[in-house]
Amino acid sequence: MESGSDNSSPVNTEWAYGSTSYLPATFKTWYAWNGYDPQSSTGQAAVVHLIAENIYIDIKFTSFTGSGGGGGFTYERAGYVYLSLKGSQKTAISRYGSFTDPGATASNSAGETLSVTINGSIDTNAPGDYLLTYSATDTLGFATTTNRLVSVLETNQAPSWWLAQYNLGTNIMDSLLDSDADGLPNWAEYRAGTNPTNALSVFRVSAITANGLLQWPSVSGRVYSVYRTTDLSTPFSIAPGGSNLPAGPPGNTFTNTELPLPSTQFFKLDVRLNE
Repeated sequence: MESGSDNSSPVNTEWAYGSTSYLPATFKTWYAWNGYDPQSSTGQAAVVHLIAENIYIDIKFTSFTGSGGGGGFTYERAGYVYLSLKGSQKTAISRYGSFTDPGATASNSAGETLSVTINGSIDTNAPGDYLLTYSATDTLGFATTTNRLVSVLETNQAPSWWLAQYNLGTNIMDSLLDSDADGLPNWAEYRAGTNPTNALSVFRVSAITANGLLQWPSVSGRVYSVYRTTDLSTPFSIAPGGSNLPAGPPGNTFTNTELPLPSTQFFKLDVRLNE
């Protein structure tokens, strides 16, 4: 039991319609909120702010009864679990490659950190699509789930979900097509992170200087290597410092530091998924 005026009870609280998912901009005292008519709030999603504790709680009143000196009410305590994946929701690795799950984070509407349960497995020896399901539940039983799609690919294959976003066919044979006639099959465009329906979107060195500085467009989730030779009749080899260069979107640069600098140099650029 608490004592207080109509303008302050229930003390230490303020109210608003809405949800803790997207906090309302304005909160009011109890009677200012419901206009001295508590029944008007029945069935509506609302948020109560416990001011001293700075806690926001989802709530919905389901009934108000009585009048005069007595009465009662019923309500449902609402809640929300926030679940956020680390890394991409859709990703792919090459067959026989390795996959490290970046995981996920979760919290409830009170800001408390929750543990995340992961179900599903990936067989990197067997090409196909694999679904990992992440779930979290708070102490009141409110829960949510989300998924991550991991595609294990043959050497010359692009993920079906990647092909589909460009309105291309989604079987292995469609991966071998050169849909934009730019000289690269669709699977190679996926590896490079370029658009398979735009001939201007192609993986190539965008600039090169006499002192061996290279520039090229790059995208996240890829690793680059620079190969060089001084004679096209001899094999290319990794340029000094040119192995496993991480992506630096929107573009990477590399300078050949070999001394003395050869008078003639030829370069080859390699890109692969960061597995």
